[in-house]
Amino acid sequence: MILVFLFVSTVLSCLPLICTATDDDTSMHSFPISGTLLEYPFNNASDAQRGLIQVDCSLNHEDIQLGRHPYQIAGKHGNHSFFLIPNRRFEELLEKNSSDALYFSFTSPTPLLFSISIRSFMTLFKCTKDPKDAEQIDAYFIKHGYNSHKSCKDHKFYYNHHLVSNSTVPSHLPPTCEVIRLPVKEQSAEGNETDIFSLLAHEFSVSFNLSSSCQECCKNKGQCQTNNEQFECKFPEYLHSGCNTRILHFDIKPHNILLDKDLCPKISDFGLAKLFPDNRSIISMSCMRGTPGYIAPELFNKNFGQVSHKADVYSYGMMILEMVGGRKNIEVEVDHTSEIYFPHWIYKKVQLNEEKLGLHGIISDEDNEMARKMIIAGLWCIQTNPLRRPTITKVLEMLEGDLASIEIPPKPYLSSP
Repeated sequence: MILVFLFVSTVLSCLPLICTATDDDTSMHSFPISGTLLEYPFNNASDAQRGLIQVDCSLNHEDIQLGRHPYQIAGKHGNHSFFLIPNRRFEELLEKNSSDALYFSFTSPTPLLFSISIRSFMTLFKCTKDPKDAEQIDAYFIKHGYNSHKSCKDHKFYYNHHLVSNSTVPSHLPPTCEVIRLPVKEQSAEGNETDIFSLLAHEFSVSFNLSSSCQECCKNKGQCQTNNEQFECKFPEYLHSGCNTRILHFDIKPHNILLDKDLCPKISDFGLAKLFPDNRSIISMSCMRGTPGYIAPELFNKNFGQVSHKADVYSYGMMILEMVGGRKNIEVEVDHTSEIYFPHWIYKKVQLNEEKLGLHGIISDEDNEMARKMIIAGLWCIQTNPLRRPTITKVLEMLEGDLASIEIPPKPYLSSP
């Protein structure tokens, strides 16, 4: 049962599809900025869910969001992932020779997803002023050729401007010291090595590098996220919103779900599929299409509603009910006529909250919970009224969420032809 559950949820998620419309696409859209096309991990602020690093092009200038702070983009270098970013607040503090400038730290806000590389930076060591250790710490850094800045109230800063960009942390770093990185001028020789403010630059070149886990996730058309400081690879409802042109498959069934060498499901056979633009949610149909047993009611009778992506949701629901039941949804060889239509038969058991579902392969409480999730999600998917059916994204949330939070749907009163 665990394997069945994983397969069902993965059909929604592991989607490098057998689909020529998506071969050169990713799950993230590209967008223009100053004559350059940006792609994932960058995203336009108007489409905030599709990337990791937000770029706002709605102002007279372009801003990039790093952590909690927006930074204006001053330019780009060669590779589109290199940006020239000025920090106005940092510039003001440097002009005033304010020690507050030394408390900036240019590090990656989400290290699980991507890291930030500054073209030219200097590593500083911020050490707490402790009279008991001050002499020992001074001797330690002087021995390693470091200068110091003493005018800060609570900390003392040690630096060596000759160690730019490839700075390494000295061995046996005193425990009261921490490492920070600050950008330096490209020609650091112009500055006075005893004046740290003359060495630092308010404008710096930065590049963004995806983590190996995030790269693998993107390779499979996923979206990198973090949840409780843990890495997650999430996938959108790819056919219906991930492609530049939306796709209705119209023939979702077990026969059209193939497994690659990594046992990753791929949706195949797009012979009945129909393409339509993003700005349309309803399409017109001249004839019914699909496989009997998986066809949504609105495809054979317009009185049930208009045809949309919810037709695929219906087919998917019928498929997962077949999988959890281990049998065809319409079975004429059962012993009791009440069991002929499986969705009606299993609905009664779920509605009455029967402890035993009477299904094969359930040997543990975990199996039972997985099966109930799949059944309830499937019953929502096959609602006769397409407006009552959830989106594929919502179905995935049901499968991944808590069983107690999933409401039992109304009883579906019509079977597929």
